[in-house]
Amino acid sequence: MFEQRVLAATLCIFVLGVNLGLHLRFIYGFDGSDQMQSVVWGGLVAFHATDSLLVQHAAVFFVAAQLVLSYLTAGIAKLISPIWRSGQAVGLIMRTKTYGTPWLSRTVKQLHLSGPLSWATILFEVVGPLSVLAGPKPTLLFLAAGMLFHISIAIAMGLNTFVWAFTATFPAVYYASQFLNWYF
Repeated sequence: MFEQRVLAATLCIFVLGVNLGLHLRFIYGFDGSDQMQSVVWGGLVAFHATDSLLVQHAAVFFVAAQLVLSYLTAGIAKLISPIWRSGQAVGLIMRTKTYGTPWLSRTVKQLHLSGPLSWATILFEVVGPLSVLAGPKPTLLFLAAGMLFHISIAIAMGLNTFVWAFTATFPAVYYASQFLNWYF
């Protein structure tokens, strides 16, 4: 058991080191998925580095809290943004050269979807994380919506790493919701 834990911690440290090394190498262009990967690997290092249940729980809760904080921060920033509140944001993003997809941009414009998609994003990012406090079943709905959200972003904007970085936190979020539901 001890040898397996040491091996797991060592491998996680290696991957975290590579991840952080990339941060030093590329000084621009990092996004939330890059940061979330570091959080996940750091949490895994802490989890596997000890047999202390307290530290392991803290590592899982740290990863879960980072996801909740990430969504809430992004959602609140969008909520106070006049462009997002006006419903124009998604349409404008879809027209950019970097994140746009021409056929999808035309579809969003023709079907007048920018407003509903902008507000759906805000509501998902602000209200969704609160489901963790409501128990495992609402959390599962939130996580399913999160999977759909990130797959949609990967298809629409080409941000494929968001799918893997953010959904890697979902087991920790679900565990935290079960623990909080049991404890409170």
